[in-house]
Formats: sequence, structure tokens, C-alpha cells
Amino acid sequence: MLARARWLPCLVVATISALSACGPGSFDSNVAWPSLTVSESVFFSDELNGDTPVLYAVMSDRPGLCESFKAGNKLKSTTYVVVGVEEVSVLNPGVFVVGSSSTGKMAEARTYKFDANCDEERRATASGGTVTLDSYEAKPSGGMHGSFNLEFSSEGGTARGSFHAQFCDVDPSGISFTGCL
Repeated sequence: MLARARWLPCLVVATISALSACGPGSFDSNVAWPSLTVSESVFFSDELNGDTPVLYAVMSDRPGLCESFKAGNKLKSTTYVVVGVEEVSVLNPGVFVVGSSSTGKMAEARTYKFDANCDEERRATASGGTVTLDSYEAKPSGGMHGSFNLEFSSEGGTARGSFHAQFCDVDPSGISFTGCL
């Protein structure tokens, strides 16, 4: 019994390390813009509105995303990465192509940088690449998990990373940014 107890702390530390390694996601780019150290990520869905099923994962270098979306506020001096996936009928995990796709699994990705007055400083739109949706649950305490490999031809480079976003219960069609935090 004592011999087993010696490895228990190692197992606990390894488990905590593995769980914290997931974090909110990552964004690695080979160009100066876009760049982002992900502090928080959330996702929301408009599939409940009867439209084509769409999920949006939003990663940011500042916390408070869901609260700011619900209140209609942009976050000052913040960089966002928005990754959207949609499918013609039922949204299932898989590989989504940026732009058009013969499989009906389409993706889009954009980055935004806002200054201290919440004015848009810069924007870049992915011109190609893929987004892989591993899983999602669009409900309170649900999550959206996946990865991406993106091309930003206007910036002359690529970006890749992952998202581990928590569900934010907000209707994307109702978001109207009127404030700045």
C-alpha cells in the first residue's frame, strides 16, 4: 500500500498539468500580424434560430468576452480571432474548408485589433486553410474544441492553433456593440 501512495502525487501533478495545457487555445503565426496570446475563448451558436447551423469561436488576449458580448461592449486594446464553421444541414465535427467547400463544411476566420478607444486598428481575413471541429456542446457549461491551419495571403503568412472555448449563451444576431470597456 505504501508503494502505491508514492506515485499518487506524480499522477495528480501529471493530470493537472495535462488539463491546464489545454487552456483556452493557441494562435501561432509566422508573420508579425496577426499575433495573439490567448487569454480566453468563448463560442456561441445561431443554430437555435433555425438558420444554417453556424458556430463561432472567439479567442482574445483579454478576459471578459462573454460578459462584454452580452452587454454590447468591445474590449479596449484587444486582439480577437474569430473562427466560424457552418454546414449545410446538421453541424457535425469534421474538417471545414475556408471559403467554399464541395462537402458543405465551410469555415471562415478573421482577426481584429482594437485600440484604447475601441476603434478598429487592423483586420485580417483568412484566405484559405482548414478548421477542424473536434466536438461541441451548445449549452451552458458546454464547450467547443478544435484546431485550425489558416492562410492570410494579405499578410503573407499562415497561422495555426487550437481553441477550447466555453459556451456563451448569446444570440450572435443580437450583438450590437455600443460600449467600450
